[in-house]
Amino acid sequence: MSKFAAYDGGTTLVTGFYDDAVHASVPSPNIALSDVEHGNALDQQTAGKVLKVVGGVMNYSDPAIVLADYKAAKKLQVDSQAAKEQRRHNDWANAGTLSYLLKYTEWQEAKSDGSPTAGEYPMLDAEATVRGDSLATVITDFGTEHAALVALLKAIEIVRLNGRAAIDGAADVAAVDSALAAIAWPT
Repeated sequence: MSKFAAYDGGTTLVTGFYDDAVHASVPSPNIALSDVEHGNALDQQTAGKVLKVVGGVMNYSDPAIVLADYKAAKKLQVDSQAAKEQRRHNDWANAGTLSYLLKYTEWQEAKSDGSPTAGEYPMLDAEATVRGDSLATVITDFGTEHAALVALLKAIEIVRLNGRAAIDGAADVAAVDSALAAIAWPT
C-alpha cells in the first residue's frame, strides 16, 4: 500500500491524496508519501496550511493574504475600536442611549423656555431631583456636557475615518498594520 499526493503541475498546489489500495489510478503529477508524511500533510492541511510540491518535496505555508479582505477586516477593527472609545468616554452610551436622547430632546426645548417646569421636562427633572439641583442648573449643565460630548464624538469620528482612509491607501499588509498601529484615539 502506497500513499500519494497529486498536485497541479503549474501551481504546484496539492490537489488530493490517494492510496493505491483504494484508488485504481493516481493522477499525475504526484509524489509518493510514507504513512508519516501522509499523516503530517493531513495535519497541516487541517491546520489551514497551503500544501505544495516543490522539487518533489511536500511544502507547507500559510495561505496568502488577500489584501482587500485584510483591509476590510482591519477597517471593521477600527470601527469596533471607535465604538469602544465612544462607550469609554460616555456614560450615556453604557447606561441608556434612549434616556440621553430623551434628555437631549427636552433640552432642545427647555434651553429657550423662559420658565421651564418639571412637568414639561420629566427626564431633565429626574436628573435634577437625583442631583439635588434646580431644573435650570441641569438644563445649563446638560448644554455644556452635550457640547463637550459632541466635540469628543467628532474627534473620535475623525480618527476613525482617517484610520479607514489610511488602511484603504495602504499598498500591502505591512502598511495596513502600520496604519492601524498609528491610530491615536482622543483621551
